[in-house]
Amino acid sequence: MTSYSPRKSRISAIHELAPRREGPLHVGWQRVRAALRGAGVVPGLVSRSFHARLGPHARLCPTPEAMLELVDGYLLGEGLGRTSEGRYLSHRDGVRESARRIVARLRAAVPELGMLTLADESAGSRTRLVLRAVGVCAPVPTEEIEVERLEVGQTRYVQRTVTVDGLVEATNELLAVRGLPFRFLPLSTPDDVDAYLAVDRAGAEILEQVRFWAAPLDELRAFARWPEDTAAVA
Repeated sequence: MTSYSPRKSRISAIHELAPRREGPLHVGWQRVRAALRGAGVVPGLVSRSFHARLGPHARLCPTPEAMLELVDGYLLGEGLGRTSEGRYLSHRDGVRESARRIVARLRAAVPELGMLTLADESAGSRTRLVLRAVGVCAPVPTEEIEVERLEVGQTRYVQRTVTVDGLVEATNELLAVRGLPFRFLPLSTPDDVDAYLAVDRAGAEILEQVRFWAAPLDELRAFARWPEDTAAVA
């Protein structure tokens, strides 16, 4: 995953994060549930199946792995394909997926962008890899692309790979150009999983309070393509 350097909606909802005593649910999970509610994501999970999905984790302090299991399991199951539940993307090491398959999943998560394609764009003697929507494109960061040259007998091949981070960052650029308020941010995950959830800036700030993200929001600003001077919503 990219090293996030200069990669945030409902700050008025601080009172929502005050834990409520209820049964065997750990106070940390009460905070997580309140943060998800305040950020306006996975409403079905928050209102109906939160406690049941946690199972034995309900009595334990939340960990990044348990939070990922909760959100990933819901959004790839009951909430799959419903943008009202959450715009989500995850990928696990060892699962063979082409870059174009990842782009297709991003397109399904953000239908507002319309057709989304990965293409080479020539500019003079240079070619760059871009993510294209109707009337606009965003370059995939060059540091997220790896080119390997292979030789088999007398034949030479060029193999190019791109990180999921690079495709998501380019998607965020398209969302910014189109003026859409939400961006994909990376969840705190184990090293073998990449996971991203799209939220608006106020929702991102609420979820930061329960350590939901892979890095502090100040470090994610460039990745999210949120302008530096955007004030938090009061």
